[in-house]
Amino acid sequence: MSWQEQLPPALLAWLPELEASALACVRLSIQHEPPASPADSYLATAELEVEGERHQTAVFMQLNLAELPALPGLPSSGLLQLTIPSNDALYGVSAQQPLLWSLLTEGSSLPPLSDPLHTYYTIKGLADSMPMPPEDHRFPQQLSGLWDELGDERWPLLAAYRRAIGIAGHRLGGYAGFIQDDPRVAGDSRELFIQLDTDPAFGLQWGDMGRVHWFGAKKEHRSRSPDSSHDDDSSWLDDTLFNLEMS
Repeated sequence: MSWQEQLPPALLAWLPELEASALACVRLSIQHEPPASPADSYLATAELEVEGERHQTAVFMQLNLAELPALPGLPSSGLLQLTIPSNDALYGVSAQQPLLWSLLTEGSSLPPLSDPLHTYYTIKGLADSMPMPPEDHRFPQQLSGLWDELGDERWPLLAAYRRAIGIAGHRLGGYAGFIQDDPRVAGDSRELFIQLDTDPAFGLQWGDMGRVHWFGAKKEHRSRSPDSSHDDDSSWLDDTLFNLEMS
């Protein structure tokens, strides 16, 4: 069922404006099955001991862009790889020392998926879209009429709206689902690159039920060198903003 079909009835009059704000995204789901090859999209976890207790902990993620639905502003091929530090409940992550992605080209040499200390899970992607959520720093301006019209009734309606558009979960692109506040300010053109939510079944947990976001500049906002001969590279990783939210 689409987000349009799940909108609260009180917001249906605003459907054209909400659709105009929509961005494409890829919803990422982790499957209880191993990847077929080292080039697939997958998550690797390990059993680690923390304060005398053993926990399943996410340690590595790979996304094969050629196999996932295409998104404007992202390369159409290559392997995005993320190594997740795993030395404590926050996986070693902080706003001052964020997790960093790397991009490998297709055909790169990859290690086999045979580490006996790791469990491997396939990641699938589903093409979707989502309109602007109310926590986005642009919402009160771009949808000011809706914001003002709802008045004191806005909070329960916006809570239902958040559920309808699907702000939770893992995804590439679209909008960030904030637990707290948007770290960007007016004039910041960076859009969501990826959101990773808490997912205890697969060892992803940021604090209790937090989320992590990476934002990057879309191609139309990036400064390109005059001798750049192609538009499908990793320069979008050079202007990023990392956001860690814990609840």
